[in-house]
Amino acid sequence: MIMKKGFIIIFSLALFLQGCEKILLNVSNTDSPTIETFWETERDAEKGLVAVYNALYQPGLYASNLYYRYDIASDEGFSLSSDTELQKWTLFQYDDYNSESNTSTWGDSYRLIFRANQVLEYVPGIEFQDELIRERIMAQAHFLRGLAHYNLAILWETAPIVATLPSANEMPASSTPDSLFMFIESEFSMAAGKLPVTWDDENIARPTKGAALAMLAKVQMQQHQWSEAKTSLDHFISGDLAGRYELVENYADNFTHLTENNRESVFEIQFSDIYPGGDSALLKPNLGTQRALNFAPPSIGKGAGQARRWLWTSYKRERTVDGDPDPRLRANLFYSTKKLDFPDETQVYGKEWEWGSNIYIRKYQGDYYRNFEDEYAPNNLRLIRYADILLMYAEVINQVEGPDHAAPYVDMVRERAGLEKLDNSRYAGDVQTQNGFQERLETERALELCFETWRWADLKRWGLLDSPSGLLELILHDADFKNFEAGKHHLLPIPLSESENNSNLEQNLPYKN
Repeated sequence: MIMKKGFIIIFSLALFLQGCEKILLNVSNTDSPTIETFWETERDAEKGLVAVYNALYQPGLYASNLYYRYDIASDEGFSLSSDTELQKWTLFQYDDYNSESNTSTWGDSYRLIFRANQVLEYVPGIEFQDELIRERIMAQAHFLRGLAHYNLAILWETAPIVATLPSANEMPASSTPDSLFMFIESEFSMAAGKLPVTWDDENIARPTKGAALAMLAKVQMQQHQWSEAKTSLDHFISGDLAGRYELVENYADNFTHLTENNRESVFEIQFSDIYPGGDSALLKPNLGTQRALNFAPPSIGKGAGQARRWLWTSYKRERTVDGDPDPRLRANLFYSTKKLDFPDETQVYGKEWEWGSNIYIRKYQGDYYRNFEDEYAPNNLRLIRYADILLMYAEVINQVEGPDHAAPYVDMVRERAGLEKLDNSRYAGDVQTQNGFQERLETERALELCFETWRWADLKRWGLLDSPSGLLELILHDADFKNFEAGKHHLLPIPLSESENNSNLEQNLPYKN
């Protein structure tokens, strides 16, 4: 069932400083607080907010499972997981609606929403010396509640909107996709109006105005609200956030734990290996990510997520202006002939290549500092980067003004990688029309942002999951799309345990018996 449990709070969360130093916000209390004894002080409000952040670390969300749906089930990757149900989830074979892969993301999303709703319900009744502190706590709860509903909207489309604390017997009803997106827009709009442009170093982990505006633009783009998305993104290009973010010189610096929260980062999910514990609501829960362990090559990790070859081929089509391979190829993929492209890179996790012709995901892996992976990887997920903002803006401008005005924003991303501007590249003849530019942009986003959780939403926004020509393109990238049934597999089945226990929650139409 959607969260109807009693008061739950997690007592610690990693909040990180600029760079690689990580410190804990210690808000421990062992007295088993209740609603009646809690929610009394500013300190209680902060503890409650910490509990919301902690939900991001659950296995169904950014600790593990979301990457399989957003990255591996897309045309960028595939799975050979030993977990049969997990592998089926990426093959569009939804035999078991109650599989852990399906129920964990649904349940953990509503766990986050439940905790955010506690903050939004009880913090207004607490006396604050500085009203700005209350306002910002509330804004963070709106942002996080909006993020959870966003994931539900992209994956299930008709998930219930839960904007209040439900009573014991309340059964939230299904929503329409339009009403769900409208609610999410209101969450991010509210957060953008109250969050600061920057936080001090001790609070750098928290979302900013820029993070809220970026997520608002993503929601608007999913609905093809191009003018509205342009207004949201204008803040970064010519408005009050212009100059606040920039592309870092070294692309790979966006994915190591040594260079976190840099100038390119708009919002990061902060991970740490400080508590090598479990996944449940413990006093010292695991604050690391299992992604590196899941995707590392066998004998290093599980090898449960691998890259599709078309990405490697696409990188190889162009060299930099200096005649070198695209540096993003080096940062994003492991492959057998890598030492031919990059002679100083002769080993993977301290080993000579021993994994045949397979291509593995390097992005966010820990090979640069250790020879193994575990469940406690400390690499922050850069959920939103400035490079993404530039490519989003290019897509919006192409729709509103055309390719000539959009190209400079793609060029900024390409030039960081050492590539020619589009008009001087081998693709110059392909990007002169709106449709041609859009098709090229779809590849440019993959080369820059592969395995960063956005590909599934991109495929839906571009309509590639809806048309025979789009599915043919995806099949050429990824043979698993031969299993994809248009009109059905663009969304997930609601867990059976939810739809059977809630008479107001209708199963998504393609999955009704």
